Amino acid sequence: MRSIAGRIMRAIAAGAWLAAMAVLFGAEACGNNAIFFGGATTTATVTSTSTSAPTSTATGTASATPTPGVLGFVTNNGDGSLSEFSRNPSTGLMALIASTNVGASPGPTGLAVGASGQFLYVANAGDTLIREYAVNVSTGALTALASVSDGINSAPQQITYDPVDSFLCAANQGNGSVSGYLVNSNGTLTASATFSGSGLVAPFGIASAPGGGAIFVTDISAGTVFSFTVGASGSLTLASTNPSLGPAGTGTPQGIAVDPRGLFVYVVDTRAAVVSVFSVGTGAALTFVASYSTSALINQPVGIALANNPTLGLFLYTSNQAVSTLSAFTVTSGALTLASSLGGLGSPTGLVSDSTGSFLYAVNQILGTVSQFSIGSNASLTSLGSVNTENPQNPLSSPLYIVLSP
Repeated sequence: MRSIAGRIMRAIAAGAWLAAMAVLFGAEACGNNAIFFGGATTTATVTSTSTSAPTSTATGTASATPTPGVLGFVTNNGDGSLSEFSRNPSTGLMALIASTNVGASPGPTGLAVGASGQFLYVANAGDTLIREYAVNVSTGALTALASVSDGINSAPQQITYDPVDSFLCAANQGNGSVSGYLVNSNGTLTASATFSGSGLVAPFGIASAPGGGAIFVTDISAGTVFSFTVGASGSLTLASTNPSLGPAGTGTPQGIAVDPRGLFVYVVDTRAAVVSVFSVGTGAALTFVASYSTSALINQPVGIALANNPTLGLFLYTSNQAVSTLSAFTVTSGALTLASSLGGLGSPTGLVSDSTGSFLYAVNQILGTVSQFSIGSNASLTSLGSVNTENPQNPLSSPLYIVLSP
């Protein structure tokens, strides 16, 4: 497995996304679907753009005038930009407000919203910076605060914000490290820790414990899942290391999510096309519980999201990039039951649900759009149409991840 992962990483470093997928699945499974498996290293930039006329295929009304605190953000890896959306919390529909440059192209990857939506953080694998923005929750306007270097060749991927500890953490695929930052009251970041070694090779996905005090990390090359405790000063201490497939060994884990009570961690494994479930024990130590198929080995799941609906229950969704589908699961005491699969997407990557578990949003990497869904009983999804990440629609923008304001 490690030799395969090494070939994938070398292909990615050279910019050969389809070659990387041919290594992993064979050319037939890859088809014409683009794939993002790691940070680009070029440093070209793109001029920021804005729009007052968002394009959406959804029916209904979606106003580009933000509702206070109801915003969404998407990273466009292909052209080095960030897209900002207003979101109607009643209908779930989003409308494009503007797009702005956020550094190297290709480059933008993970992003996180902090402090009740007042601050936004955007990682860029191309220039190894994490950019800090103040967010005007009434108008949606972004004000650049500063940026911090995440380390030489770090190629940060996903990042996570821990509101309990005022802590931000990045998974650095490029140099095999996890970096931590204390979040100051003005939204700026102060480096507090960098953890490397102990089997870390290419950290990719990252998530915070809902009660604070711990983070969980996937390593796409090592094929493992790590857990760390977070100290009062922002220090990181390794708590556990597990093969992503449990007794079946190491895989290629990517997206990661933590259940709302902090009792279970869910990981999508791309090569095995499964969701692995881990229980969280004392000191944030993880124990493998089971793996659940996303329905087909060729699915290539990369993204994951939990939707916690107080009336309907807890659901889990994966974005299956190779076949352009979503898999929907019901969740009962940590266990998953595959409920359905939904097609018609375009190499979906990032997924996110709103805070009420009523709506789900999926980023379509090869279309330059975000698909919008309402969530029903048994994890069912009803399409609300799609919204472009740029105006005009730009499939070459290669959008990756999405985050909503609290």
